[in-house]
Amino acid sequence: MKKTILTMIAASVLMSWSNQCLQAQDYRPNPEGYLMERYGVTAWQEEMINWYSWIRSRELDSLKTLDLAPQEYRKERDSVTYIYYARIGSILTEEQKSKFDPEAFKAAKAKEIRILELPVEKEIAMGKMKSEYDKSVAALSGLPYREKKQRKAVLDSEYRGKIKMLIGEEKYGEWTAYKNSAVERKFKEQFGFTDSEFELYKELENRQAVEILVIKNTVTEPMERGDKIAAAKQAKVDSLRAVLPHETFGKWYEYYQRKEAQRQQSR
Repeated sequence: MKKTILTMIAASVLMSWSNQCLQAQDYRPNPEGYLMERYGVTAWQEEMINWYSWIRSRELDSLKTLDLAPQEYRKERDSVTYIYYARIGSILTEEQKSKFDPEAFKAAKAKEIRILELPVEKEIAMGKMKSEYDKSVAALSGLPYREKKQRKAVLDSEYRGKIKMLIGEEKYGEWTAYKNSAVERKFKEQFGFTDSEFELYKELENRQAVEILVIKNTVTEPMERGDKIAAAKQAKVDSLRAVLPHETFGKWYEYYQRKEAQRQQSR
């Protein structure tokens, strides 16, 4: 039987399950007691969770080298994550399982929370809030575009209000600054944009937004309006194609086409 991509990756990683690999240079667990303090696990369970996390990171690294199509990559990535939490669940007691929320655990380890260096109880509480918010946003996926956008705006407002109340004004400022820079980080880390290229992108994006707003307010005939909006979007694409390195543009354009397709499907 033909092995799946995930099976092949798992097989290559699991071959390294030995004491020697536990001492590998790139194995960097959390500080001792980090998970014990936050989630009430034993020292042995904490060691195993750190080890499972290391395996998951290596599996994801392996996935990135396979040059998979975006949809296939996300499917395999989700499978790796599912197995990761299944492994954690397999070493918890029934009592621990009743208290352990894998999604909240995952959310609390997100960088946007870890960088705040919150007290233990607030870190866990913020993780639960993020988990609930993410689930609520995911539940909107089947709605028409405009309705989805309106409902998400309400969820965003409620979520930010709860976070601000939980962590206070100063930490909330740090959190919003990090969140607001998400697009910039994505473009630089995933697509390879330089500072100047990202500034150009923002300029083109703002120009496109103004042009589309004018079109919507002045052009009444639906077909003509659609053609003009499409032309405004294509102008941005052409401008970026002219200045970005080929590889950088290719990565961004693949992302752009996927987002546009999702937007059209949800309308």
